[in-house]
Amino acid sequence: MVTVSELVTAMNGKSATCNWDVVVSYRVGQLNAVLRKMWNRGHYSQADVDDVINVSTKKKTKFRLKVNSPTLQFVNNGTAALLTMGIEGDAYNYAADQQFDEKTPVTATFERGQYHLQVEVPIATIPAEVVESGDVETLKKDAKSDHLIVFADQDHKKGQNIVFHFQAIPPENWKIFSTDEKGNVNPKIDAFLSSAASALQQWFLRTVKLADYTIAKIVNEQSVDDPDSVLQPKSFVLSAQGQGDSACLSIFMQTKGSKYDPGDRNPKFSVAASPIPDGHDASIIIRYEILRDSFFIKTLSASLKTKDSPAPVIDLHIPGDPGFEFGVSIDRTFIKNGQDFDMIHPFLTQYSKGDTWHLRDHPIKLKIRDAEAKWSLSRTSSLEWGDIHNMGEAVSLSHGNAILEYSVKKENTIITTTDASISTLCVTFTKDDLHILARPDDDRRPWYMQLVSALGGGHWSNSIPDVYKNLHADFQDAEVHGASINFFATKNVFAGAGEDIIALREGTDGFKTPHDVLLLGGIVEGVKRSK
Repeated sequence: MVTVSELVTAMNGKSATCNWDVVVSYRVGQLNAVLRKMWNRGHYSQADVDDVINVSTKKKTKFRLKVNSPTLQFVNNGTAALLTMGIEGDAYNYAADQQFDEKTPVTATFERGQYHLQVEVPIATIPAEVVESGDVETLKKDAKSDHLIVFADQDHKKGQNIVFHFQAIPPENWKIFSTDEKGNVNPKIDAFLSSAASALQQWFLRTVKLADYTIAKIVNEQSVDDPDSVLQPKSFVLSAQGQGDSACLSIFMQTKGSKYDPGDRNPKFSVAASPIPDGHDASIIIRYEILRDSFFIKTLSASLKTKDSPAPVIDLHIPGDPGFEFGVSIDRTFIKNGQDFDMIHPFLTQYSKGDTWHLRDHPIKLKIRDAEAKWSLSRTSSLEWGDIHNMGEAVSLSHGNAILEYSVKKENTIITTTDASISTLCVTFTKDDLHILARPDDDRRPWYMQLVSALGGGHWSNSIPDVYKNLHADFQDAEVHGASINFFATKNVFAGAGEDIIALREGTDGFKTPHDVLLLGGIVEGVKRSK
């Protein structure tokens, strides 16, 4: 077990996703409790099983059964998935030389709610993908390999579906058990009915290359705050670690809008003892590059891009540093006009060098650490000035350099999270955010001024004229508009469509940026997401 601070420290400056786009982790015990309640609602479809299976040379066994959609549970500290399918119907056992007809007597009956077919599958053998509605039929045609069983949604035409592939499931892993009225397992079961487990397993392997049973599905609607499907699941693998109460199941996902290939085939969260810290039941880790490119740079650029500044955001992140860092160019200009040789009054002529500064050529540094942003900039200009005092025959010259120090120091909360999305807050960069300070520059006294002063032709001044004092920028505000990215689908692959089983910490506390983005929360019973 690790604390939040220990987990963040362990993730600092390094990737923890094993080259996948998103890692969603659940405490196995809490996840199973929620899944058990969800599946017991019975809102999933059924499929008929009606096939003749040879179990001996003397007898034929025929089952007329309905196999309910599987419930899903993770056992052995999350290292295996337990699929349990309720079965109901009749079984017939008759001589091999007889023809089956409607007069064939029923040998045994599987009572509804009493008998269950169960198969245990090692997590390592379960790859998965998300398919669009029309692709399920394609999978049926293409699933030609022996021992390839795919579980998909029977009502697949309604949208995107989670498809699990179960390969090489050994016969001994298929079992039939019965329960009493209270749901307790009844160890005593008729031998003939028990033999149906092997028969059904053979039926699956011989006949069913794709079984249309619902295990899970994802939100079908295109999210308005993830139009590019950056965080819509595409494919994933499961991984488990830990023992007892600390055991957790992790889903390593490739997302639909990602430009990256699937990651390590056998991934494991290894930067800390667990991806879930004390006091939490779930976590989401989002790949650093996805948030950098598809969220921060995209959002900032959309607000600040202009004709003269077509690429206003650059990545300045130093490898190994936590958080994000960008150079942000704002297309605004500060102009301090030069006075040339303007007459101040009849006896004084003054000149001062001007300064024109395009902020787009000097990016503001933006550091994002957790939910907070720091904007900073520091630049200086050295400007020459001079005074000519003409008092009849007496003429005196004063020369000097003025240093203009430009700076930006702005801090604000830039990130907030809801239970389904990460959002940037609106930030306005105003003329008051650019501070200008003038000071004399004695260090830049040119060598020839010493000679000029010695000859009585003027002196070097360590003061600054009024023209450089109290300078203020004067330009139009630049606004960074708020934006959101939706991760709802990534955290609910085991829920029904539109249902939520992870409640994340909202606001600013649950958003951490050690390198990859870390979101923390708890597991709740699946509830419908509000529209």
